[in-house]
Amino acid sequence: RYDALCGPGAKEGGGFHAALPKAAFDAMDKAFGLGTSGSLECFASPLLCQGGAWRFCSVFRDLDVFFGSLGPFLDEEIDIAHIGGVFEVNPPFVRGVVLRLAEKLL
Repeated sequence: RYDALCGPGAKEGGGFHAALPKAAFDAMDKAFGLGTSGSLECFASPLLCQGGAWRFCSVFRDLDVFFGSLGPFLDEEIDIAHIGGVFEVNPPFVRGVVLRLAEKLL
């Protein structure tokens, strides 16, 4: 599925998304004292999520839920006011996704 979305080749899907390095997550953990909860990766996949104290959202709810995904971040079921905590928001660099994200966050 992810190959169909982004392309299986090394140069396919380039610019679609750029993941944060582990050092960035470690810095957020330290700065905000996240401990064991209160942090969410809003655009991840089971293969590329931070793990540990970080929960994550991913595009394919039907299968990714078995690996701990909360589902797509932009779905109505994801209520950011109810979840609270720190959000790492690094969406795919696609205009439609960014516009929907802005509506959700504002």
